[in-house]
Amino acid sequence: MKQEKEAKTVYLVDACDYDLGSPYQIIQDFNEWMEKGFEIEDIDGEDIRGVDYGDLYLIKMPKEGVKGLVTIKRAFNLEISTGELLQNSKSLPTKLLSNITSSKANIIAEKIGMPGLFEIR
Repeated sequence: MKQEKEAKTVYLVDACDYDLGSPYQIIQDFNEWMEKGFEIEDIDGEDIRGVDYGDLYLIKMPKEGVKGLVTIKRAFNLEISTGELLQNSKSLPTKLLSNITSSKANIIAEKIGMPGLFEIR
């Protein structure tokens, strides 16, 4: 984007290419682009980000039991009670969240030291 007060246009250029005269894509309105999830299309019009959105499921109980569930609840900012999460975890897999990217889920799982407990569907 140009550094102007009312700038909305986004120019996508290759890494280390600062020439706005040769962008491979021009996004006319940053706000609309953001609302659509920052879609980046290739020449054929397909999204090239490789972003995989889906529902997050808990597929294995954490080794720490209830303490681990509390950690999961906080890390993923779940809006259910710990008791409800505990009850749901008794019949795995259980859905935790909707519309999360697999990369974000993986980053959070790694950060809390619980990789392999979740699946995106």
